[in-house]
Amino acid sequence: MGDIYRYLGQFEQSIPAGSCASVGVVGLVSGGGLGIADRVHGLTCDALLSVEVVLADGRALHCDAQQHADFYWAIRGGCAANFGIITSLRFKTFQSAPIRNYIARYKLSDAEFVLQEWQKWTSNDPPASYGRLFVAESLANGILSTISLRITINGKPEKPTCIIGPCLVYLCRSAR
Repeated sequence: MGDIYRYLGQFEQSIPAGSCASVGVVGLVSGGGLGIADRVHGLTCDALLSVEVVLADGRALHCDAQQHADFYWAIRGGCAANFGIITSLRFKTFQSAPIRNYIARYKLSDAEFVLQEWQKWTSNDPPASYGRLFVAESLANGILSTISLRITINGKPEKPTCIIGPCLVYLCRSAR
């Protein structure tokens, strides 16, 4: 994805996709394609306009909503590796916007507090936001297990701390 992001970025365009530059686009789209722009632009597979695929019998097919629609729909989130070798993908793009990432890590002993605040925030978070909370093992600072929280804001909110404030900023100030 990193190469695709760099290329599209020259034109201030993007596709709805993940946040990890090392993920391959074929695997991403064939698995549906969760990412930081989902709530505004849909999944990666929703932006797929057409695909070229070489089948096991050697036939090369152009697949879209009109031609070979069965393959097209199956490849869009249906594990494309089962159908052939994908040689080309064509996507609908959208105008990219600045992205802000906020990352915080908490001790596992703060799990109950962090999860409660996270649940409050996610019930009202804005569509331009993406959030992820997970337990991770780390050797940083001598902490073996941590709760990691990542919030991504797409676009330029007037007051970004108001958007993330109920969760991230509050947690940062209130961590026990």
